Amino acid sequence: MAPDFLKKNPQHTVPTLEYNGTFICESHAIISFLVDKFAKDDSLYPKDPLKRALCDQRMYFDSGILFPVMRAITFQLFFEINGNIPKAKYDAVKSGFEFLETFLEGNLYVCGNTMTIADFCCAASAHSNTAFVPVIKNTFPNIYAWMERMKKVPHYHEAVGKGAELHIKMIHSQTSKLGSQ
Repeated sequence: MAPDFLKKNPQHTVPTLEYNGTFICESHAIISFLVDKFAKDDSLYPKDPLKRALCDQRMYFDSGILFPVMRAITFQLFFEINGNIPKAKYDAVKSGFEFLETFLEGNLYVCGNTMTIADFCCAASAHSNTAFVPVIKNTFPNIYAWMERMKKVPHYHEAVGKGAELHIKMIHSQTSKLGSQ
């Protein structure tokens, strides 16, 4: 909320990237820019319009479904201090997982059998969402296998896992204090 940061990012969100005096303030836009600018090939963010559209759709799914359902619960837990989380909010997480399970059916990754930036985006939200709806082998086998694959990606723990695990601990701490799920 510091004035100098708000000049750069009026939404005061993280992450925020500054590149040559331009500020990009949204993780999906940042990861797309970074891969377009610096990747050695287009495997993570395909240039082919159809493959890119599928990758974009999965990232929009993350920003429009997976992340918002988590935020709806965590906002209530951390800012409204109300332990009565409606079942519908947990059901929304489960519904998001059901879509993700379908996307992964017959695929190693969310866009097919090649990892893309959509996997990193979806993995961050999915990992945190396990605080509300656990992903176990027999309930969401495709997500479970995909998450296990993602955990083996170099630097996954530093980039995604560590933050998600901290988020989950904070959620569990808050819910146990409030006597909620």
